[in-house]
Amino acid sequence: QVVTYYYYQPAKVIVHYVDMTTGKELQETNEETGKLQSSQVIMEGSKDLVYTTTAKEFLYYTLVQSPEEPNGTMKVEITKDKDGKDIVNNTIDVYYYYEPKSFNIGVDKTISKITVNGEEQNISNNKLTRVEIYRKNVNDTKVEVEYTIKVTNNGEVDGKAIIREDIPDGMSVVNNDKTWDEKDGYLEKVIPEIKAGETKEYKITLSWDRGDANLGEKENTVEITQTDNIPGFKDNNDQDNSSEARVLINVSTGSVPWPLIVALIAVAGLETVTLSYARVLTNKQKKNRK
Repeated sequence: QVVTYYYYQPAKVIVHYVDMTTGKELQETNEETGKLQSSQVIMEGSKDLVYTTTAKEFLYYTLVQSPEEPNGTMKVEITKDKDGKDIVNNTIDVYYYYEPKSFNIGVDKTISKITVNGEEQNISNNKLTRVEIYRKNVNDTKVEVEYTIKVTNNGEVDGKAIIREDIPDGMSVVNNDKTWDEKDGYLEKVIPEIKAGETKEYKITLSWDRGDANLGEKENTVEITQTDNIPGFKDNNDQDNSSEARVLINVSTGSVPWPLIVALIAVAGLETVTLSYARVLTNKQKKNRK
């Protein structure tokens, strides 16, 4: 009667799913408990057992590098240390590397409408424009400037943001629709959700405070003061976190407009323009005397 005992050399494969930017193992949600757990996969077997590994999908990450040998056979290697003791190496590590998806929320501000005493003005440049008022009407002229603010999620991850609209000195808010929190010198809006690729648009109208002492440039700035998202990624582009638009409110001089001078130069030459310009001024002075 023969009794035989069979033995095998145990071996294993550990599959790692790693965030390339931090070097940390990614986590995943346990479908049964709903809790986060390590995404690592451990395969236990024996020497020469065939194994196969696969990449995983993660909601907020993109696979950027796969192992050169995702599949193979388990191995057991036995070496000796300096004291002659056995060193058993029976583990194979396989790595899949991922990068976080991009997250970027940007803001842009333009001048969308200007009205002077209720009459809409032409806007040639929606970032910088000029309003001229007759001096005798400075205290009676009503100027309102409408700004369009666009907040865009240029990334691949949904998020939220807080934006701040600074109110220039000498300007007052006209149309707070109660979605802005009005504070001393600025407005603040919380955007609870903005999806990847989505743009949200808001309008703000400011009124110019009339008077000689309030003439000049009015620079209006909007900025993103805070962003957030579920995985906790940082905004990867801070160059588009603020935007500005400027309005120059000045007294009209009543002189010949510069574009007319340029046109006259092109048609008749500098000498003729000089004479024509002088004649216009002379005629105007005669009218003033009358």
